[in-house]
Order: sequence, then structure tokens, then C-alpha cells
Amino acid sequence: MLSGLLLVLLAADPASPIPGTEGTPVRVERRLLLKQGHVFATGGLGYLARGDYYNNPGLLLSGSWYPMEMGGVELKLALFFSSLSASGSEVFDRTGLVPDAQRPVALLAAGWRQALGYGKVLVGTGALLHFDVQAAGHMGFTFTDRGVSPSPMVGPGLLVRVSPRVHAQLDVPLVVTFEKRQRGLVSLGVLPTLTFGVVL
Repeated sequence: MLSGLLLVLLAADPASPIPGTEGTPVRVERRLLLKQGHVFATGGLGYLARGDYYNNPGLLLSGSWYPMEMGGVELKLALFFSSLSASGSEVFDRTGLVPDAQRPVALLAAGWRQALGYGKVLVGTGALLHFDVQAAGHMGFTFTDRGVSPSPMVGPGLLVRVSPRVHAQLDVPLVVTFEKRQRGLVSLGVLPTLTFGVVL
């Protein structure tokens, strides 16, 4: 059936043959984003959004080692520069009360990154970007102004080759924090991060 469809397409537009069908070799660019046996060290910016009364911008450092092409272990460290949001400051000015949510100070987590697919995209006037679509899961701890809370993380990621030695990484994990509050023990948030680094 596929061969019949191919013949129909060729007959319909003989001036535009499918590459490779007329006998001319087709050049396929080899895979350039190779991970096995390498360490990817990155640093950049992130923001922990939890829907409480704090703004949580931060700096993030991570290191990933890939024992295989399809996955690797990773260590993450985030330092937050948290402050009361406008609504939290207004409540404090009117009542003198602060939120029962704990103010994040840092996050330390370790886990695994799994490659889900590999691709290439043409950018601008001919530059090819090679990238990995990934998923990552981590178990970590959030350090707050009142203590330490367990914080599992899971979410999608994108690893992009910028040059032979430089890469970019975009992650958007869901962060679950177990901390004591008046209305429960679970806090849900998201930690989008954009980091750049080197391949070792």
C-alpha cells in the first residue's frame, strides 16, 4: 500500500521527486548531542511559584552525569531570594500577621533524567539546533525560614546543544513540599528554570 501511494505521489508531481528515490544519495547529519560518559554542568535562573504570599526568584546550579545515552543522574541546588508579595505585604501592614506558608531559602535535590526523544530544528539561515526531550524526577529537601521539608519533584525538560561544549537546559518540574500549615501539609508549586553550561 505504501509503495502504491509513493508511485501515485511521484506520478502526480514528477518534477518534485522524494529525496533519495531518484538515486541521488541523501545526506543525513549525524547525531551531535552526545551524552554518554559526559558531565553536564549548568547554572542559571529559576522561579518557585507556589501560589502563596511569597515571590521566590532564585539561582540554580545542577550537575548531570550520563552513564548511558538515554539517561543520567543529577544533583540540583537552588538558592531563593524570597520576599513577601504585594498582597502579603498589604496583609502584614494592615494586621501585623505573616502568612503561615514557610519562606523558601534553598532547595537540594538528587534524581534521574530520562531522554524521551531526540530532534533537530533549523534556525534562521541554516543553523541546526540539536535537542533532547527529557523527563526528570528528583527527591529533595526545601530549606525554609522555619525548618526543612521533603520535596519530591517531577516534570519535563529540554536539553539543547548550543555549541560542541555549551548547552542550554529548560526544566519545568512540579514541586511538592510537605510543610506544616493551618490548612494542610502539602504545598504544590512549579519551578521553571533556564540554565546554561558546559559539557565535561
